[in-house]
Amino acid sequence: RVNIASDVGGPLSSDDVSWSFTTRIPRVTSIDPANDASVTSGPRRVSFTFSSPVDEAHINARNFTLTRSGRPIPLDDAEFLYDAETFTASLPLFDFLSGSEYEVVASARLGGPNFDGTDTQISFRTEIPSVLSTVPASGDEGVSTSAANLSIEFSDRIARQDGGGVA
Repeated sequence: RVNIASDVGGPLSSDDVSWSFTTRIPRVTSIDPANDASVTSGPRRVSFTFSSPVDEAHINARNFTLTRSGRPIPLDDAEFLYDAETFTASLPLFDFLSGSEYEVVASARLGGPNFDGTDTQISFRTEIPSVLSTVPASGDEGVSTSAANLSIEFSDRIARQDGGGVA
């Protein structure tokens, strides 16, 4: 609400001027990937689209978190993107490992001081690659011990990590 006293209009002004208005409160309208999605592994950005503009100064690691199996993943503030035309905030590009669970949280602070909601939280998983073929093929007999090459073809990228899940 805005009120302007009558004396601002000059000595002959006798009426105060007042009016009220509201600003749009940004709310999350879509997220990519969607909650509970199963996605392919590899480099990608997680994106949040809002119903109205978000203060670009708030598009940073203080207001977005990413975890893999409960472990925080550091996000570089300089790598966040914001599209002011579509109201879409994108997290830094991250190489998602196959067969993993991820959680992303957007802080309620992004909605501004009048936002009455809570943090927006989603989880998704990356697909586990399947074996398409092997050399030698399963069940092959009489394979020479001098054949030094073994190969496996997977349906998607496989995670580079140790047995404990550390990349």
